[in-house]
Amino acid sequence: MIEANRITHEQLGTLPAALRKTLTRDRGSENLGYEELEQELGIRCFFAHAYHSWERGSNENANGLIRRFFPKGTDFRNVKDEEIQKVEHLLNTRPRKRLGWKTPYQVFYERTGVNLAVSVALQV
Repeated sequence: MIEANRITHEQLGTLPAALRKTLTRDRGSENLGYEELEQELGIRCFFAHAYHSWERGSNENANGLIRRFFPKGTDFRNVKDEEIQKVEHLLNTRPRKRLGWKTPYQVFYERTGVNLAVSVALQV
């Protein structure tokens, strides 16, 4: 399994199947093997058109936030999992204007009843 798919499978595989429906990916080579993810996770993968960043607005915004911690060109093979988990936690506990000043964790819990903050805290 491609490394990016292995990590995606680990992260999404912890969610109840009813919450896993679709995944929109970039067109990079790191997203090859998407059929395997579709089959194993029971999801449907979609791909944004090349040079159409507006099709992935929230993704582009998240990338900008992530680049504050890991600049473009960072070799993630040299970044510890704990560092990535810390940044993930910081971003998901950061209130967002578009969410009515709630955190992504809060909104996800309100809509699904799944408390991601607890499962992430147990991993760290």
